[in-house]
Amino acid sequence: MNGQPYLHFDAPTISISDWAAFLLAVPGLGMPSIHVVGTNLLTRRSRVSSPVTLVHPSKLQVVTQSRRIYELVGARGPRARSLLALERLTATWNADVVGDITNWLFEEGNISTAGLAGRPRFFQ
Repeated sequence: MNGQPYLHFDAPTISISDWAAFLLAVPGLGMPSIHVVGTNLLTRRSRVSSPVTLVHPSKLQVVTQSRRIYELVGARGPRARSLLALERLTATWNADVVGDITNWLFEEGNISTAGLAGRPRFFQ
């Protein structure tokens, strides 16, 4: 595979805009997990991903625990609708938002994932 990660291309791919990545403390997972939020370009609805398991910073893609591929399109920064979807999800799961980690996650060299649920893998 020429050193490139294998992505499950038969899994649904979702392109989202106005996106951000958040670290959540979900009681059922036992440790913090990374989730992306944004607006689905096809449906124009807000989305919150399942926990991220693979990050490809140079391609602006993540793969989630549900094996969905999220293509992160355009500028970073979620809209109010996406933040409302995140708020609803955290209320339903009794979770806490630890922080917005968008810049940290997609900066070069940030590959330390100790203590994160599923320990996402990073590829350059």
